[in-house]
Amino acid sequence: MENVLLVDDEQPFLLSLKDGLISHSSDLNILCATNGKEAVEILSNHQVDMVVTDLKMPQMDGFELLAYLTARHPNIPVIVMTAFGNPEIARWLEQMGAFQFLEKPLDYGMLVDKIFEGLSPSSKGYLKGITLPAFMQLVEMEKKTFTLKIKSADKEGILYFRQGMLINAECGELTGKQAAFEIVTWADAEIEIDNICRKRKKVIDESLSHILMEGLRLKDEAGREVFENQEETIVGESKGSEVPGRNLIEGVNEEVPSEIRAARREETNSEANKQEVKQMAIKDSLDKFREVEGFWAVGVFTAQGEMIDSLVNKKVDINAIGLHANNALLNAQKATEEMGVGRGNFVQIRAPQAQVLLRCLNEATDFASTKAGKAHFHSVVVLDPEGNAAMAKMILDSVVEKIAEELR
Repeated sequence: MENVLLVDDEQPFLLSLKDGLISHSSDLNILCATNGKEAVEILSNHQVDMVVTDLKMPQMDGFELLAYLTARHPNIPVIVMTAFGNPEIARWLEQMGAFQFLEKPLDYGMLVDKIFEGLSPSSKGYLKGITLPAFMQLVEMEKKTFTLKIKSADKEGILYFRQGMLINAECGELTGKQAAFEIVTWADAEIEIDNICRKRKKVIDESLSHILMEGLRLKDEAGREVFENQEETIVGESKGSEVPGRNLIEGVNEEVPSEIRAARREETNSEANKQEVKQMAIKDSLDKFREVEGFWAVGVFTAQGEMIDSLVNKKVDINAIGLHANNALLNAQKATEEMGVGRGNFVQIRAPQAQVLLRCLNEATDFASTKAGKAHFHSVVVLDPEGNAAMAKMILDSVVEKIAEELR
């Protein structure tokens, strides 16, 4: 029998959850706590196989409980209960594998399904030792004010949040966004929470999504440099001495003939060239928007809100607009399908300070899904309030298919 710990400060709700699971009493033993402090006591005295927790609680809230679980019980799967208020961002986080969640009001059938999925040996996507980016995204969505002290191995850093906004960071001699880029990539991070923001001045202007994506990009670039240096070392050894080249990257002490190394390098370069050609083709397509009167910015995003490419003619936070665009497009598609008029794929927004054109291309049958080999992306165009929206829409219609060819 598996022990499942439910944590929520609303006792009637907690008891209703327990009653809802009573039909599974042969498989599940339900433990209850009304705050994080009680949950810690139960975790100290019982073997717990899964935690289902709310975030907003007195004494010790869900954030502090998650930090405790990360440090003390990193292998216990966790489901977060929260009212995200933005289903597209929630879906994006789940598809990233950041964590599983249940949106209030709960669907008991879904609760049961997620519990058994999380307890299965092959469970994926469940919060086991919460990643730092996932934790930060929760902080942003719940608009929390925190100072987070982050530890990973022998490294330490500090992140300052005010009402969900990352305003500053420190890591050694680094400060601001450069420190944040470094910290967000740390694995196995331990999180210590101070419920006060210890900095007043806001020095980070970029959105959290930009910080996370840019931090990962910089980490990937550093990893590629290490890879290339290792390859150069291998080639140098085999040419300059009798010491055979080693397959250092795979960690296997075997001789690697020069022709195999050359083939591997050629394959890697070929793939890199293909990606570069695709990226250039997308850039060429976006460049056509420069012809539009009043053009400010255009961005192409995955269905999860990740930037594919952009062209910015005026200072615009196209990353943040892209995240909101995903939500608007999904809601529009769902609404039009429910109306029985077919799936909508275009939204135009006129506001006092800008015009925004949103376009979705999804070759999958379900508006919310993505299929391998089928393009699914969102395009966002931002114009001056008096900009030529008709011309922008015409160009948008003409380039989405070309972009789709590069993304299939």
